[in-house]
Amino acid sequence: PAGVLPVTGTMRAEALAEAVRALDLSQIGEALLQEVGVANALYLYETLNRIELPPPEAIPDADAVKAQGLKQWSIPGTEITIAQVPDGVRAGEFLFTPDTVALAPQFFAVVRHLPVRRGPEHVIETWRNAPGVAMPDALAARIWTLPAWAFDPIAAQPLWKWLAVTLASVMGGGVAWLGWWVGRKLDRRCRKRGSDWRCGQPLALLCALAALVCLAFFVERVVQFRERPGVIAAVGITALNYLLVAWLATVVIGGIGRAIASGFSSGKGSLDAALIRLCSRILGILADRKSVV
Repeated sequence: PAGVLPVTGTMRAEALAEAVRALDLSQIGEALLQEVGVANALYLYETLNRIELPPPEAIPDADAVKAQGLKQWSIPGTEITIAQVPDGVRAGEFLFTPDTVALAPQFFAVVRHLPVRRGPEHVIETWRNAPGVAMPDALAARIWTLPAWAFDPIAAQPLWKWLAVTLASVMGGGVAWLGWWVGRKLDRRCRKRGSDWRCGQPLALLCALAALVCLAFFVERVVQFRERPGVIAAVGITALNYLLVAWLATVVIGGIGRAIASGFSSGKGSLDAALIRLCSRILGILADRKSVV
């Protein structure tokens, strides 16, 4: 692995950041920017390592671009194109075009059977097997000492990543369940005391949100699922996060409404108390919809 990608997380991040900066990623959504950018940069790198490239003197430099008024240039015999960015924060820079970026996996699929002409081999395979940049260097180095079966691919991801994410998901689910169990006990005590403010459910939801945030960091930054499994995991975690936030907002607003109604009127069946409860429920529904949107 050290011959393909640097071992330390910092060095890995710097090398990949330089590669990603050569791509025009203006047509990729912010949520997928890093993952798609790194993946397609490596696909292009592997493709360029396998095809015949023109000699350096045949590639237009800054003087040739200015003299000929070039706006774009394609590698001879390919659709891999570098073009000047017309607008935006990187206007004037020459980057691999959005079409080239989008087609990078297909380019590699066409040439993957060819021998490597330059550079190291198995870059993409090593990248898929490598842990994320947030994993401590000492632990990341130990990953490469795992037995061969730990790197058997499942949906383009090594088995060790699936096992790590499964274990982390079970632990996160256990923490969320424990928080829910404690919350239910607190709410039972509140009901026995006749209190209208029940703190158990909000605390349980906060516990579940904290577990989800930790799981997201572990999956996306420590283990780092990549490509399609990584995208699916990120979308699923984001959707669950919005759901929990909406639920929490509904519970908190409802609890505030009950507490105000209880303090506003000693008679719980009074019209004022009933109106306050109704308003709190409406606000809870509105908060729920806004959080989901």
